[in-house]
Parts: sequence; structure tokens; C-alpha cells
Amino acid sequence: MGQYWQLREEKSPNAGVDKLGIIYFVKQPYLVRSLAVPYTHPKLAEYLKDPPPPGPVAKKGLLSLPDELLTMLLESPDISFSDTICFAVTCKKLLWLSNAKSSLLSIIRDYGSAHWAHCRIACIGEYADPDDTPDSIISPPMKEEIRKILKSDSVGQLADHFGGLTALGFERAARCLNGSDRFSWEFLYSLPEADYRLIRAALLVIFPPRDDWVLINMSKHEYVRAGPLADLCGNPKDEQPFLTSSPIDLGTALMTRFCFSTSNDISIAQADKLNLHCGPWAGDRFCITTFERMIAPSPEYPWKDVTDEVIADIVTIFKAEFGDKWEEELKAFHGPFDYSCFRCDDTEALELPHPEIRAWRVRREKQRADVEAAASGIL
Repeated sequence: MGQYWQLREEKSPNAGVDKLGIIYFVKQPYLVRSLAVPYTHPKLAEYLKDPPPPGPVAKKGLLSLPDELLTMLLESPDISFSDTICFAVTCKKLLWLSNAKSSLLSIIRDYGSAHWAHCRIACIGEYADPDDTPDSIISPPMKEEIRKILKSDSVGQLADHFGGLTALGFERAARCLNGSDRFSWEFLYSLPEADYRLIRAALLVIFPPRDDWVLINMSKHEYVRAGPLADLCGNPKDEQPFLTSSPIDLGTALMTRFCFSTSNDISIAQADKLNLHCGPWAGDRFCITTFERMIAPSPEYPWKDVTDEVIADIVTIFKAEFGDKWEEELKAFHGPFDYSCFRCDDTEALELPHPEIRAWRVRREKQRADVEAAASGIL
């Protein structure tokens, strides 16, 4: 029958539950989207044309302060997220400072949009034993806490499943808070149209159709190119990084290498021969980005292209599962798939929508808040 599997990120609850034989052959847009590091929206570059000079730009008032102090104000933990963004868009100087590398807006876009990028993740099986699970998936302190809970009399019958994470209450699905998700629609729609467009431009993200998108294993300095996966599916021009018209993508490549369970009961034909349940990447750090943004290789840390190895494993799995029809399955059109998981993916949202759509979104937001409030009261 096969065990159930969950996606596990080091700091959040597990996401999704299904058999690996289903997960592997169905694209996982949320997984890919959560690792793909975005580019800024072109409209933001228009707002930032002719950047102000470094240092104070006024003789008195707020803008007479040095850049370092203004940056400290923008990054103050005592100011709420929405207030900080509103503060940042009040003038070009503050917007420019908040958009610099590793500053407020870049962090919100990169790590709020791609909230699993650079994190330790794995697909963990139901029969994973806590003691066998690598420390990169479940840390030693967490394992010790699991052992204590499993020894108690009140523990449930299934508490040791998924490496014991069920005992810690990590069975609920994860929810990402990102970019403009932290603004309410009601607040955004109350702004003047020019301010609405500026805030949206600052938070929206894009994934330009380049031909150099790659899945990077940052822990092992290995990478998989999206282009050859598209070629394998007979869609060499499929738009990267998501390959929306192909039956496999960079998520498939990741699923081939980052699963872990003590048991090889996988419900995929002959997958035990590939040791799919003991993936060499389980618990490593990943992101999906482009060659131009990759860290330059060095003698100590050279990059290794493992695209051919991963493709060979994918072909082996498809051959075992579908026999003589494996090529048909790899070239069958199952899409296009939608990878727009978050509000910041709505690249057409710079203009205020029709009043009826605004009212509907506000009502839906209130209903979602009521449901979450009720659920938190129960939990």
C-alpha cells in the first residue's frame, strides 16, 4: 500500500499528506514556487530612476539624517510591517534605501515570497524512525523532546509517525505569510490610487522567462538545470523556471533526491533500487534561482552539475512505473499548471480592480479571518 509522506521544513509545520506514488507523478507547484527566488517588478525600477545621492539630502528634518540611521528606522522591530512599508514609500530616498540589497523590501520579496529558499527541507515518510532520521531533518534537541513525549503515558498510538513529529503537533499544514499577504485588502483599497500602485510595485515579484534557471543544493554545491527537464518532455521552449506545460519540473528533480524514511515501502515500482527513501539531499538547503545570481565557485567550493544524473533517475522511475509508455507519459500535456500561489504573484494588480471585486475580496478576507480565529480557539 505504501506509507504517507509530508514535506518538512525546519521551522514550520509539515505541509501536505499523500502517498509518494501520487506526489511524485503530480506536479507540486507550491513546493517549486516556495523555493523560487523572484526578481523585482519592472515598475519599481521606474519609480527608482535617478536615485538620490548617498547621505543626507536635506538640511533639517528626517532626511537630514545619515543613511545608516534611516536604515535603522526602516528596519526597527518596534514598527509593524505595514507601517514600515508605508514609511518606506513616502519618498524616493526611503524607498531607495529600503530596496537596497539585503534590506527591508528585498528580504520581504525574496524570503517572504520564496519562504522555503535557503531552508532545510525534506519529504519525510510516515514510517521514519526518530532515531534514524538525519539531524539535518530533525535536530538533536527536537529528537530529545520527541523521546520524552514518546515515553509518556498520554502519548497517542501514532505519535511516532513521521519521525515523531506527530508527537510535537507538527501534523498541521503550513501556511505562508508573504509580501502583500500581510496587508489587508481593505487597507490597500483605502489608499489613494498612486500610493496603492507604489506599494504593490514595491511588493510584487516576477520570474522572467530566462533560460538559466536552476535548482540549487546549497549544502552540497550541486545544481539541476531546468532546460534539460523541458527537453526531456519534448518542450524545449517551455517557460522557465516553472515549466508550466511539462509533466515534470524542478520539483520532480527535488523529489528524486530529498525523501527520507526508515522503510522503503514507497508505492513506486522498483523505487527501492534507487534508494528513493534515503535521498542524498534530505534535509539540505535549497533554492531555485538563475546562474547570474549563483555564488561564484571557488577551489574550496566548486559547483557540480548533476542534471544528467537526476534525469537518469527520473527516466528509470518512469520506465518502471509506465513500462513501454514511459516516453508518452513524459511528453503528455497535463497543463498548463498554475504556479501563482500568493497575492504577490498577481502581476496585473497595479491598477485598482472593479469596486465589486474589491468588495468581494474584503468579504472573503473577513470570512477567512473568522474561520482562522475559530480554528485557533479550538486548537
